[in-house]
Amino acid sequence: MTTLAILNYFFKAADRLSERYGCEKIKTIGDCVMVVAGLPTARSDHAEALAHYALELRKAVKRERFAGEPLRLRIGIHSGPIVAGVIGKRRFAYDLWGETVNLAARIQTSVEPDEIRISDATHQLLGPKFACDPLEETELRGTGRVRMWRLLA
Repeated sequence: MTTLAILNYFFKAADRLSERYGCEKIKTIGDCVMVVAGLPTARSDHAEALAHYALELRKAVKRERFAGEPLRLRIGIHSGPIVAGVIGKRRFAYDLWGETVNLAARIQTSVEPDEIRISDATHQLLGPKFACDPLEETELRGTGRVRMWRLLA
């Protein structure tokens, strides 16, 4: 399977799951995707929707192989306030900014392949509905020490 075919499979799966769980795909950056729940319409179960989305996306990509190996995602999730808006004059873009976005991105960079890590804030919102393993506090660039959890199911 070519790189383009794998990326196409991945982004189609991401789009399907976005629709299923009411999440909004904001943008793609190379082989990464930024997804949010609770925008443009606020919802009380945004953390649950994103957790379901992440678990299903990981399961969907495990079915595919690249150079004989399964695809292994690195997913980071954080919950909190953000700024959202449309920018640009000639080519409009809907984007998100703020510390919540920055922390989610930094969590994602700390993740092992095939792992979903969530912040303590997201873990508190999920409560006992999802199985999680606690991780040691981790030093994240520009953020300091952060408590995270491994989302299992």
